[in-house]
Formats: sequence, structure tokens, C-alpha cells
Amino acid sequence: MCQDDYGVNQVHSSSYWIVKIWSMDWFDFKNTVTWDTWAQISIFVAGFIFVWWQLKAQRESQKKQHIDTIKYNAYKEFADSFEECSPAGVAKSLDILIKEFYRELAHVESGELYRAPAMRYDTFHIDFKELHRKMRVLVAAIERYEIISPYMPTFRKVISYKSTELFEMNMQLIFRLAYYLPHTDGKSALFIPSKGIINELEVIVRKYQEIAMDIDYYLDDLNTELQNTLLGDFFDQKLPVRKPEDPDVLVLTSTDQKMIAKAKEIAKQDDILRNSGGMVLDGIWDNARENARESATRATVQ
Repeated sequence: MCQDDYGVNQVHSSSYWIVKIWSMDWFDFKNTVTWDTWAQISIFVAGFIFVWWQLKAQRESQKKQHIDTIKYNAYKEFADSFEECSPAGVAKSLDILIKEFYRELAHVESGELYRAPAMRYDTFHIDFKELHRKMRVLVAAIERYEIISPYMPTFRKVISYKSTELFEMNMQLIFRLAYYLPHTDGKSALFIPSKGIINELEVIVRKYQEIAMDIDYYLDDLNTELQNTLLGDFFDQKLPVRKPEDPDVLVLTSTDQKMIAKAKEIAKQDDILRNSGGMVLDGIWDNARENARESATRATVQ
């Protein structure tokens, strides 16, 4: 058999099987359109739609599961930071310290020997640094998940700005307390603070406590906001937003446009601070150091 005859036979063989498959009863396409034909087309289309719908539903289910996991992990990270970022503990210790200074001052005025408060300078220094580090960790966590709400960048800047205010008070206290508190290495306090110096310390501590209270309130607000945003769908309910007696007090919430506008004003101050290239922070450091030195010149050598 020549090669041409073999090719012709192959063509005939292929045509035979095409016609054979086309004429099979289970896929009966004829020249005329009958109800059976429409039924077959309908079943084919319905099957295609069903498979498409199933795949789409599966993708949506996987997407929702992935989003829910992200929401849970995000809130867990925030919750862990909230528990560690409260400055209330340090603020309370400072309040006790001021009372100790006044008590010792009364002893000196009554002719007794001055004894520096038992609190150590190094302890306050470490507490201040650790608190500031945790605040920066929280701000960084908020920045990583800002996409969860259009207001999160504003809330982050408010927290960041208040942490800078707290840092300023930290520096004012740290440089001063180095002169008036004993150190853990056995080094005694260098000076006995006068009543005027203790009054100055108290003013700084009260300012520290005010900022610390603001931060605690804002952290609570942010916790409520994040629970409602990230967990609200899981439990089908929303937590109530804080309602201060003073309507002008800032509350971090996405439900009140007036509060959002107030938060944005504070956020602008944070932008100015961040755009200063560190000059503001350097100024805070230098100012606190010089104020502490000036204060020490009015104290009594221990």
C-alpha cells in the first residue's frame, strides 16, 4: 500500500469515528430541534452554572475564612499591646514619690535628718524607657493594620503625638530625679530638693498624669473601635462608645464626625513633629537637661 492510500484510509477512519460519536444516543444532536434537544442544552447550561456557582461559593468561603483569621490575629496583637501600654502604673509611682519628697521635707523642717525616698532613680529610668518602647510598638502595630478602617491613620497619629508628650514629661523628670534619688549601684542622692523644687516636680508629675490619663482613655476608645470593627461580625453586636461628661473631650471613634475632626487636628501636630527630622525631640532632650541643671543649683548638697 502506498503512502497516499494510507493517508486516505486514515482520513476515512477519522471521519467514521467522528460520525459515530456524533450519532450516539446519549448526545443526540440532529438536524431538527426538538424538546429533547432543548432539554439537553438546558441540562448542560444548568450544570455549567452549578459548577461555576460552587467554585465561586468556595472561593468566597475561603476568602471569608482568610479575612476572619486576619481580623482575629490583628485584634490579638492589639489586645496584647493595650495591656502593656498603660502608663497608669508609672503615674501612680510618681504620685507616691512626690508624697515621699514632701514627707521628708517636713522631717527636715522639724530638725530631723533628711533621708532620700527609697525609690531608685534607675527603676524610674527603666520604666520610662520600657513604656515608651511599648508605645512605639503599639503605634507600629496600628500602622501595619491601618487598612481595616479609614480612620486608623488618624487614630495612630493621635496615639503617637500623646506618646511624644509623655516622652517630654519623662525627660523632664528623669534629668531632675538623677539629682534627688539614690541609684541602684549604691550611689546616694546628690542633693536635697527644696520645697520650690518639689513643687516643680509635682507640676511635671501632674502633667504626666494628665497625659497618662488621656492615653488610657484613648487606648480604651481604640479597643472599643477595634472590637466593633474586627469582632463585631463574629458576635453580631457592638460595644458602646465612651461618653464623657464634657462633650468637648476627645473620643477616638469612627461614629462621630465631630470627634473625627478633633482627632485630625491633633494628627496634624504629629505630622509637624514627624516632619521636623528629629529636631523637636532633640529640643525636648536639651531643654529637659538644662532645666534639670538649673533646678539643681537651687538645691542643698546632700
